Order: sequence, then structure tokens, then C-alpha cells
Amino acid sequence: MTVDEIMELTGQKRGTIEQFRSVLQKYRLIEKHQSLDKRAVTTFMKAVEYKEAKENNWIESIERAIQYEYGEEMVLPHIWTRKIVLKDLIWKIKNRRVTVERVGSAFPPNDVHSEEYHIVFKIIIDNFEEMGKTIDTYKNSYGTDGNPVTTFICKGKDFIYYIVGKYNSITKSEDIHVFYNDGLEFNLMKCEHVCGGNSDKGKLDELWKTCSSFTKDKSVEEL
Repeated sequence: MTVDEIMELTGQKRGTIEQFRSVLQKYRLIEKHQSLDKRAVTTFMKAVEYKEAKENNWIESIERAIQYEYGEEMVLPHIWTRKIVLKDLIWKIKNRRVTVERVGSAFPPNDVHSEEYHIVFKIIIDNFEEMGKTIDTYKNSYGTDGNPVTTFICKGKDFIYYIVGKYNSITKSEDIHVFYNDGLEFNLMKCEHVCGGNSDKGKLDELWKTCSSFTKDKSVEEL
């Protein structure tokens, strides 16, 4: 049906119908210039019912009608939030699904000649310095910013998390940055930055304290 036909059938304004069409397009249920079929019009009329019953506002009414009718056909947005990623990692540590090692201590295998030390302090930390030349978020970062007290490697069966402590020259405080590496061998192209922030706040504070409790290496605080 055309928009004009739907307007005549439902008594709704053109803008309202176009808004409904845009939501269908967002979920890839129709193409950009595709007209609404009988099923879509029926769904639109259901949204109008919800709105007129004052159960929902207009946007909520549209979402309610479309999600109820189309369900599994919708292409839904989805991301793993940073909070959930950290929550899962902390659980894995506490339930020994990963091994936790310190990086930067004086004890093998995490001494200054190890590959782990190279990855964290010569690649990850140095990359912050490189980014700081063009990205204000990391301005005045240096290769000496790494903090071994809050730096760990968490190894699973086929993945690695790098928990990297770093001084933040903007906030004048210690940060933690979390990286996820897909595979047991470090690969720049498979290593993604998950999040970063103050090491004394929220889940990042919980994460580094959990790592400290479950590390299999001697604590740097004892050096």
C-alpha cells in the first residue's frame, strides 16, 4: 500500500507512517523504497491502538508492535558492554577458568627479557605514546607510564586478556586498560582494546584486586 492509502485507511499523518517505516527499515524488515504490505499495515494499526490506549508513547508503541509481530525476523543490534565483559572476566578469574600472571616482576617468566614484558611494556604502552601524538585522550603518554602493580596476563584455553596498568597524565592518576587477544599467541591484528579507566573505580578496581588475589606469581608489592 502507498502512504496515501494508509493515511486514508488509518487517519494517521504522513510523518507518523514514515516514522513507522523507518523503524521497519532499521530492523531490515523492508527496503528503503519498499511499500508496506498487508502485514506491515496491520502491525502499524496495532501500534496506533497501543498509542490511543495510552499504554505507551508513540515510539514505544511502534517498537512494541513491530517486535511482537516480527520477532526473530528482525536484524537486532547487539554489543557486549564493557561492564559485562569485565564481569565475565572477573568470574573466570575467581573460578580459575584462566591463569593469572604478573608482568614486570623480577621473577621468571615475567622478567624484562620475556615476551610478555615486550608485549605489554614495549608494544602496548609504547603504542599509547604513539597515539598521544595525534589523539588528545592519550596526550603526554610516555613509554615509562606502565605500572607493573596493576598489570597482569589472564590466559584461557584459546584467548588472552592483557590487564595493563598505565599512568594517566591528564587525570594524574593510575589507569587500567583491558585488551582481549583472540588466540594464545599475541597478534596485533587480533588484539582489541576493551576499555580503560581509573584503577580505583568500579569494575576495573574489582578486576585488579581480583587479579592480585589469584595471581600465581609473587606479588610486586613483596619485591
